[in-house]
Amino acid sequence: YIDNFSGWDIANNDNDVRAKQATVQKTIKGSKGQDSIINVTLNGYGHASLVAGVSSASTNNFLGIAGTGFKCKFLPVKGMLDIDAEKGSVNYGYQGLIYAANHGCKIVNLSWGSTNSFSHAAQDAINYAVFNKDVLVIAAAGNQDVDQNYYPASYENVLSVAASSIKKSQTSDQIIDIKADFATYNYEVDLCAPGASIYTTYKSNNYTSSKGSSLAAPQVAGAAALVRSKYKDLSALQVGELLRVTADVMDTNIFNKAYVGKLGKGRLNMLKALTASKSPSVRMYHNNLSESVLQASSSADTLTLLADFVNFLHPTKDLTITLHSLSPNVVVIDSLSKMQIIKTLDSATNILDPFKVVILPNGKANEVITLRLSYNDSAYTDHQYFYIIVNPNYLTMDTNEISLTESGVGRLGLHDVFSKMTTGVGLQYKGNTLLYEGGLMISASGGRLSNCVRNEKGNAQDNNFVPLKDIRFVPSVTADQESFTEFQDTNKLNVPVSISQRSWAWKDAPSNKHILIEYSLKNLSSTKIDTIRAGIFADWDLDNSNSNRGNWDNSSSLGYTFTTDNSLYGGIAVISKLTPICYTIDNASTTAIGLYDGFTKTEKLTTLSQGTKNSQFITLKGSDLSQVVGAEIYSLQPSETRKICFSIQAGDNLSDLKTSVSDAQLKYAMINTVTQVENEFDNHEITVFPNPANDRLSLINLGDGATVIEILNVQGQILSTIKLHANEIDINISRLESGLYFVKIINHGASTLTKFVKN
Repeated sequence: YIDNFSGWDIANNDNDVRAKQATVQKTIKGSKGQDSIINVTLNGYGHASLVAGVSSASTNNFLGIAGTGFKCKFLPVKGMLDIDAEKGSVNYGYQGLIYAANHGCKIVNLSWGSTNSFSHAAQDAINYAVFNKDVLVIAAAGNQDVDQNYYPASYENVLSVAASSIKKSQTSDQIIDIKADFATYNYEVDLCAPGASIYTTYKSNNYTSSKGSSLAAPQVAGAAALVRSKYKDLSALQVGELLRVTADVMDTNIFNKAYVGKLGKGRLNMLKALTASKSPSVRMYHNNLSESVLQASSSADTLTLLADFVNFLHPTKDLTITLHSLSPNVVVIDSLSKMQIIKTLDSATNILDPFKVVILPNGKANEVITLRLSYNDSAYTDHQYFYIIVNPNYLTMDTNEISLTESGVGRLGLHDVFSKMTTGVGLQYKGNTLLYEGGLMISASGGRLSNCVRNEKGNAQDNNFVPLKDIRFVPSVTADQESFTEFQDTNKLNVPVSISQRSWAWKDAPSNKHILIEYSLKNLSSTKIDTIRAGIFADWDLDNSNSNRGNWDNSSSLGYTFTTDNSLYGGIAVISKLTPICYTIDNASTTAIGLYDGFTKTEKLTTLSQGTKNSQFITLKGSDLSQVVGAEIYSLQPSETRKICFSIQAGDNLSDLKTSVSDAQLKYAMINTVTQVENEFDNHEITVFPNPANDRLSLINLGDGATVIEILNVQGQILSTIKLHANEIDINISRLESGLYFVKIINHGASTLTKFVKN
């Protein structure tokens, strides 16, 4: 950057970081229906000047105020477009964070944010600054008097600062720290700082009083700069922990009774942070409870909670950790773990003294449960909150080279991509995460739509589907993994169908790079549905998400995305013999359908109704792409069920994808053949063992009068016929190739059927 010695304006790409004026055109409604357009000058917002003064105003100059960061350097980085000067929209905040980190800043203050705006990309930017550049990231916790997460403050590895105020005690002249009446509070807050009636700098050569967590956070940032100046060997995270553990506890007084645990450790105490260096600071950074919940055979199982802890500061002497549940649906039956000594920056696990909990089956699907850890070591007391999801309605197909998380409400990839409690692995191939968001969209005649993907807000998902049967793995003789779930629209007037979702995966080549997903759509209404279109929405992120290309291969009915260097491919193919759909979306587009401003109902219906004519995006530089791949069903009669099958695949090249599609077609044909053969028979009570079998197969309970046994392959072809003379029989199957077979028992003209697998 040229001439960036005074900072940089990331949003407007210049070196003028001041709050500037901007001229925009506005439409004025006329009294007689005639509108007029006028030019309006917007004045600079001035918010950043308020913030910067708190941390960085010059000291000991008999002028204005003194910033908390005494004699520390200050780098202004602007992330707001001039045209947004009066809106306060920080569109380039995370780019500004990266800029500051790359230019040597060791503390970055983020006095901006919003609710419901969790982003994995933003978390990645924060992690880069913290772990790659050793930056302490501090953020304002919000200015709404509600219990809610506020981002970026609620991201991991961010020091979240809420606003405090003061009140005189009712029984003495003591001044008591209280939560500011406007301040947001939550379990993610780390500490508080004064945020009411703060006198600070304002615009050019002015001073004013203001309020907000935006002014609390830079007090902590200035204090952090002093701590880093004094304790030069401390890392960013250690500095943050020192500021946190030396804060004055404030949620134990009567005025803060409603906010216990939601104001962090307490109010910032700069003197303690600079002089008190003997406290430990223990934090849990990993636990196995979420994985244990997924693996539990029943919801009433006793689960062992193993956790990893790190001590950032002074060594502990006799540390004990106590686990508490804030929900009646999780019962802690062994709550105490004795950890004793953990040295500075050492890690420890409670494997020798684990916690034990029971998850009761009373909660709703995917319920988020809050748990609290209490730390005690001599004079050191501390706490930490963490969360788990119980009664999970999602699972991960992971038997082959691609892993895909599926939910019981139609989502694919991460279960809830816009939540901090995002679960699952997404779609992964050889260590690469390929999918940011995915899910099912279904439209019906008359502009009706049911879906579970992002909506017009852009930072939340539609939740049209309600589960009828939670997703579970089921026994399979046609695949190495098989899952099943059933759901329908919460409002049957939208798209009146129930959806059964069944998936299959195989571990061996050439079936090891794809997963089959079949949707069975049943018409729940009393009238015919003329046209139903069902498609999978996939927001692809292959390697660098901004350099992806997309295309359609008609011969394979395959919509696919690939990197500009042709090193990584992902795709969705329509396996059913139906009219296909493929619409490729440039997420960054402002002239066509783009997703950065949300995904409206009209846009979703458009992507499902254009066939394959908008399927290609192959510009030289690529872009951030999404695709909708689907198919059309015509004339679905009342109570009729029709199926659409897709194959999701990944590979190193297009040939990989097409090979997977060909194999998926064969596999689906086999599955349909097996289903048809099974449907011919009602009785499956014959006992076959061992199953799978090697060279010999035993059958018992054949029933009186059984006369003939036939061995059939999955195509229904008879391979051998044996006449029976007893109620039990032992069969030599050594000549059969490995695979799935059927045993057909003929009894006086009636037939029964069962399956077996030959190793």
